[in-house]
Amino acid sequence: MTVDEIDYTTGLPVDVAYNVKATVAQEIFERELRRYRALSAQAVDGLEGHTDLVYDETSGERLDVWGIDGAPRPALIVIHGGYWKALSRHDATFMARVMADVGVATVAVDYTLAPQASLQEIVRRCGPPSHGRTGPGRITGWTPIRSSSPDLLQVGT
Repeated sequence: MTVDEIDYTTGLPVDVAYNVKATVAQEIFERELRRYRALSAQAVDGLEGHTDLVYDETSGERLDVWGIDGAPRPALIVIHGGYWKALSRHDATFMARVMADVGVATVAVDYTLAPQASLQEIVRRCGPPSHGRTGPGRITGWTPIRSSSPDLLQVGT
């Protein structure tokens, strides 16, 4: 086993250390995942937005934008969980309604899962264009809110 295959925080093989399914019984994991997905679906039900927007023509990567009202507004960019190898943008919108209620759009981004893409490639694709990368900002109109903080973005509608 090489150094790259060992998680330095636990000393366990990466496949074991990053296998959340192995931490609980399968039925508990599946129940919680169903609940997580249901909360996300409930949060965006009836919420104004755009879905299935392709942000990378080569890979076909897509995103959804929720909680828009026709004017530029701050945006929370959500990179879904799943240890880079599971889940999707549809599983990670549970906060969209709360964010919309306070004037913040939610941009839920999908990415090619590992091992089909490396972590470096996943991060490159998901990053905002203000960092010189292509990504979701190309179609959502991300712009820095103030020049001193390129990571604070707003989304155009």
